[in-house]
Amino acid sequence: VRAARAVEHNSGRTPGEVWPCDTSELGLDWPAPWQRVLAIATGEGTVLVARLQPASKREMDAEEFLRGHSLLNGVQFVLPENVLGEL
Repeated sequence: VRAARAVEHNSGRTPGEVWPCDTSELGLDWPAPWQRVLAIATGEGTVLVARLQPASKREMDAEEFLRGHSLLNGVQFVLPENVLGEL
């Protein structure tokens, strides 16, 4: 993740769930690259990712990433068991 912002937005989704999002749907009027982002639900809001760099790839806007990658409905970040034990 190269550029991200946390917002107070209760998406009603499971923490860790990731989805493509137009920030205008959240009532936000932000300039590029903040218009089309990857949204990640948290326990207290939403993290919006505008720029990222996939492993062994160049840095890109979330909008460009989404053109080349589809997200399955309900895809979710999950912590490995060995990390959960340390929390």
